[in-house]
Amino acid sequence: MLDIETWLGKSNAFLSILGFYIRRRPWRFWIVFPILWWRILLLVRAIKEPDYQKKVWHLILKSPLKEESWKKLHRNSKGILKTFELKNIIGRVPTDLLRIIVPSRLKVYGLAIDLQGEVKGSIQLFEESYAKFSSTTTKIASPHTYRAYLRKLPDKESFTIFSGGKLYSDYRSFLIKSWLVNIRDVVIIGFAALFVTYISELIATNKFSWEMTQDVLADTHLMVLNILPVFIVILIAYTIVDNVGWGILLGSIAPVAIATVNFFMYKYRSYPFSFSDIFLASEAADMGERYSYILPKKYLAIIFLGILLCLLIAYFVKSIDNGKIRRFAACLILLFSGSYALNHVYLNDDFYKGAKAITRGNIWSFPNRYATNGVFFSFLNTTNKGTLTAPKGYNKEEAVKSLSKYSYNNIPKNKKVNIVTIQLEAYNDFSKWSNIKIDPSVYAGLNKIRSKSMSGHLTTTIFGGGTIDTERKMLTGYPSIETINQPMNSFVDYFNEQGYVTRALHPGFGWFYNRQNIDLYLGFDKFRDKENYYDKHVDDSFIVPDDKVFPDLIKQFNQVTKNGKMIFNQTVTYQNHGPYSTEFSGKPLVQWQNSYNKKDYGIINNYLTGIKATNEALVKLVDSFEKSKKPIVLAFWGDHNPWGGDNNSTYKMLGIDLDYGTEKGFHNYFDTPYVIWANSSAKKMLKTDFKGEGPNISPMYVLPTIFEHLGIKGSAYMQATMDMKKDVQVFGYGDAYIRNNKLVHKLPSKIQKKVDEFEKVVYYLKTNHVKDQRVWSK
Repeated sequence: MLDIETWLGKSNAFLSILGFYIRRRPWRFWIVFPILWWRILLLVRAIKEPDYQKKVWHLILKSPLKEESWKKLHRNSKGILKTFELKNIIGRVPTDLLRIIVPSRLKVYGLAIDLQGEVKGSIQLFEESYAKFSSTTTKIASPHTYRAYLRKLPDKESFTIFSGGKLYSDYRSFLIKSWLVNIRDVVIIGFAALFVTYISELIATNKFSWEMTQDVLADTHLMVLNILPVFIVILIAYTIVDNVGWGILLGSIAPVAIATVNFFMYKYRSYPFSFSDIFLASEAADMGERYSYILPKKYLAIIFLGILLCLLIAYFVKSIDNGKIRRFAACLILLFSGSYALNHVYLNDDFYKGAKAITRGNIWSFPNRYATNGVFFSFLNTTNKGTLTAPKGYNKEEAVKSLSKYSYNNIPKNKKVNIVTIQLEAYNDFSKWSNIKIDPSVYAGLNKIRSKSMSGHLTTTIFGGGTIDTERKMLTGYPSIETINQPMNSFVDYFNEQGYVTRALHPGFGWFYNRQNIDLYLGFDKFRDKENYYDKHVDDSFIVPDDKVFPDLIKQFNQVTKNGKMIFNQTVTYQNHGPYSTEFSGKPLVQWQNSYNKKDYGIINNYLTGIKATNEALVKLVDSFEKSKKPIVLAFWGDHNPWGGDNNSTYKMLGIDLDYGTEKGFHNYFDTPYVIWANSSAKKMLKTDFKGEGPNISPMYVLPTIFEHLGIKGSAYMQATMDMKKDVQVFGYGDAYIRNNKLVHKLPSKIQKKVDEFEKVVYYLKTNHVKDQRVWSK
C-alpha cells in the first residue's frame, strides 16, 4: 500500500493536484480563496472532514479537466512503483480521479466522489481507509501523511516512511535522520553565509583599500554582526523552499543586491547605500542608459561561481521532508529573532557608533564608518533613517503649543513682492578652487549677478544626485525629507493664503520623483512639466536648455502678473545633469596641467561648457527682470555638486578634497552657491539692498533668509524656523551641524534641547496638514 503523495513525490498531493488544475484553468484561480476558508473552518472544527472534502472537490470538478490532461499528472512520479512494486495506492482524492491519474494496473482507494464532484456514498476518513488493510500489508507513506493522519492509528509502527528517495523502517528513524539532515543543512548555510558576507564586503567596499575592508573581516564581533542577517535571510529562504541549495541561492539575492547597489553608490555618488535610497530607485532606472551598471568581471565571475555552487548543492545535497507546520514555526521564530536583533542591536545608534574604533579614515566620515562597520550592519542601521518616525518624547499638544508662541503675520502691501526661485541642476562654482585655472568667461555671468546681490553657500546633504532633497527642504523648511504621499504643510501654503499664484515648473518628466503629485501636495496650484507643457510650448528636446527655460519663465511670469497678481514660482532645471562625456572637442575652459588625464579633463570641460551657458542665460533673465516695473526677488542655487567620474576621479584630478569628515572636505563635498537678487522696483519698494555675503545655510533656510531681508515675519512656522537659524545655521549630513560658522558633531545641551523641540514641531507639521496656517497662532 502506497499513499498518493509518496507516488507523486510531493509532500502534499492535494496542493500538487490543485496547482496542476489551476495551470490549466487559470481563470478559476479564485477557487483557492473559498478552499482556504473551508480549510480554516476545518482546523477550528467548524466543519467536519467529509463536509470539507465534498465542498472542495465539488468546486474543483465543477469545471473538470479532460482525462487526457489528468493523465499527464502521473509524469511527475519519480518511478517509485518500479522501486517498490506495490499494487495499491490510497489518497484523499476522488477514486474516479485516482483511476485516471494512476496506471490502470493498480488498485486505488480514494474518496467516494465522481468526476462531476457529486458524492456517491459516505466519505470515509483517510485513516479509516487505511484501517482496511491488515498489519501484515506493506504500508508506505510520506512523512506528511503519517503526521497528519496515521500516527494515531493502533498499528502506526507498521508504516514505512519514504522521503528524499530513501525508506525508513518507522517514523522515529525518519525523525532522527531529519534532525541530522537539518543540522547538516544549517552548517552548510553557515558556511554559505560566511562566503556571501565575505564576497559582499569585497564588492560593497571596492572604493576603499583592502586594509580598510580587513577591519571588518578580521574583527570577530563585526563579522558576526554582518554574517547574522545574511544567515537569517538564507535560513528563512531554506525553511520556505525546503532545499538547502535553493535556499542559499534565493537567500543570497538580497545581500548581494545590497552590496552591488552599494558598489555603484560609492562609484557614482561617493556615499553608501541607505534604506531610504530604495524609494529613489526610479532615478537609477532613468539614468540606466547614461551610467554603466555592470559590475567588474572579477565580481561577476565570483557571483557566477556562487550560483553554480548553489545549483550543485541543490542537486546533490537532498533535503528531507520537514513538514509545513515545523517549517512555518521555524520561519516565525527566525522572523521574530531577526526583528528583535534589528530593533535592539542594528538600529541602536549608540551601539553602531561605538561598535568599533575606526582605524582608517576620519571618524566623522559616514562612508568610512559605513565601510568599517560592514555593509550589512551599516545598511540595517539606516532602515529607520529617512522614514517618518516620531521623535522621542513627542507630544502633539506640546508641538502645537510651541508653534502658538508666534503670531501669524500677513505680508504688508508695501513689502509684497513677486518671488521667483530657481534650483539649478548640479550647479557649483569651481572657480572657488584657485588651483584650477578656469577661463573667466565661464563664471562671468554669475560674478556679474553676484556683484549686485546677496550670495553665499548652501550646504546640502547630497552629492551627485538626490535633487528632491534640496528642492523639498527649501519648500517646506524641514531639516529632513521623507516619502511624501499626501498633502503636507509647507511654505507654499503661506503664499496661497496671502493671495499669491503658486506655480512649480520643471522641464523634465513630471512622474520623475512624482513631482506631478507631490508639488501639488506641497501646495502649488499648478505644476507644469515636459509632457503637459514644455514639449508643446517650449522645446521637445529630452533636456530643455536653460536658454529656453528662462525666457519661457519670463513669459509665464508676465502672464500671471499682468492683472496685478503676485507670484511665487519654483523652477527646477534639468540642463547640466550628469554624467558628462569624457570626450571633448570644443575650446577648453580649463587650462591643462601635467597631472591631468584626458578622460577627466573631458568631463570637467563638458560640465563647464553647460555651466557657462546657464550663467549666460541667468544674466539675460536678470536683465529682463530688471526692466520690469513689478517688484521681483529672484533666488537661485545649486541642488548638489555634479557627478565627477567614477569614484570622483575628476575631483581627484583637480585636487579637490572630498573627505567630508574634515571641515574643508565637508564644505567641498556639500556646498553649492546661492544668490538672492532683487530688481530696482523691489529695492525701491522695500528700501533695502540685497548685497554682500550671506551666511552658510541649509536649503530649509532659503525662504526664511529672503523673508528676513524683506522684513516679513510670515507664519508661525516661518518664525520658528528663523529662530532655529539663529542657533543652528546648517543641519548637515548625518550628525553634522554648522553653528557660528563652525562644523560641529555635537551641540551644547541648551541648543540640543531647542533642536529637539524644533524636530517635534516639524514632525507635527509633517503629520497634521492644516487648511489655514493661522490656526497655529495664539
